[in-house]
Amino acid sequence: MKKDCLFYWVVLFCAFWVVACQPPKGNVEYQKELFIHGLFDRSGPTADVSTPYSQAIIDFVNEINANGGINKHKLVFAWEDFKNDPQEGLKIYEKWKQGPNWSKVAAIFGWGTEDSTLLNQKVAGDLLPYISASYSASLSSPSDVKREVELPDGSKFQANTKGAPYSFFPGTDSSTSIRLALKYVKESGGKRVGFVYCATEDCKGPIPAGKTYAKSQSVDILPDLDISLDANEADIASKVEKYFQANPPAKGDWLWIGNTTRTAVLITKAAAKFAPEAQLIANVWGFDESIPERCKEANGENRCEGRLFGLMPFAAFGDLNYPAMKEVVILHKKSREAAKEDVKLHRNVRYVQGYVSLLLWKAAVEQLFADELEITGYNIKRQLEKMRDFSTGGLTFPISFTPSDHRPSKGTLIYNFVGGTLEYKTSVEFKPVPESWGDWLGW
Repeated sequence: MKKDCLFYWVVLFCAFWVVACQPPKGNVEYQKELFIHGLFDRSGPTADVSTPYSQAIIDFVNEINANGGINKHKLVFAWEDFKNDPQEGLKIYEKWKQGPNWSKVAAIFGWGTEDSTLLNQKVAGDLLPYISASYSASLSSPSDVKREVELPDGSKFQANTKGAPYSFFPGTDSSTSIRLALKYVKESGGKRVGFVYCATEDCKGPIPAGKTYAKSQSVDILPDLDISLDANEADIASKVEKYFQANPPAKGDWLWIGNTTRTAVLITKAAAKFAPEAQLIANVWGFDESIPERCKEANGENRCEGRLFGLMPFAAFGDLNYPAMKEVVILHKKSREAAKEDVKLHRNVRYVQGYVSLLLWKAAVEQLFADELEITGYNIKRQLEKMRDFSTGGLTFPISFTPSDHRPSKGTLIYNFVGGTLEYKTSVEFKPVPESWGDWLGW
């Protein structure tokens, strides 16, 4: 009898604890407006890609407000140009905190890895989701990551990063992406792979993931090739020539390009001359709709076609094979016409990336309204972490987050181009999920 009584009180206490820990539901007095902030690079070194990304978010906010807001609540979007200077971003953040509406801010839309990393602990302390275009695996783990990884050459890689519980991004994280690229290389008959990248974290961050996965797939690893983001065409051609003189090219050779679109094109042109057998695959920032024109020679020849492939976690702009793309294209055209701008402006995948970032947040907020829960950064975080196979209408692979894992998806699209137009090649996905999936978190 005493045991039964004790069991009863334990169950009652647990039930009370579960209920008490839930956010308050029902009879919520919502504020009339929803406040969000943005940090973008509109005039700095990454403005060419940050501008279309941020413009999509701005356009989408305007469209939401023109249609009555979210659940009849208008969005108030304050954004600033931090010129891709993390310290300037920090100053802007601290300035925002002194503003009269800071307590009402429900999210911040950031930009790259450096600002996201610098502000990681700040936004976590302020309980604000930071939705960015970083895609860094180091920001995909809500808890600290400390582990030592042995690389194929016997050296050790130290994965040592702070947890990022309020960091979110759609698409596919960079380390999952490079593993998927190597999966595609293997399936395409690749025998050797070399890694070309610069010294920034966005370039070099996923390299350990790529090398260890290549080894697991019995793909031999060629020496690395360092190409800085500001390298000119002559320097790149010289480096690529020397690289293949030291490593004579053979059928089945691939190069992974972890740089920007400009350098990816110049590397591909040089490889076409000095290693015509080689094929190349570029990361999310190294391949977009500008590739066909950038690759074109004065005589009309195009050395990239059939040689350069792009790993694209987001569907190419205007690819109407995906149902949600129609909405993106309509929004873009309407916004350019309203601003009296060239309708060709911002027509690339960066616009799609920005659109999906806001779409993700909007879906979480709409669900909070449906559940009659308060719209706070904390509740938005919790709602995002409940997402399971959230459909973006084909703009990305289905997105899932959990409280312990913020990697959005396990798949990506591969594009190349034919006749001067980007063309979907195939999809690559980790399905079934590898046993090592959990071990890959955060690096």
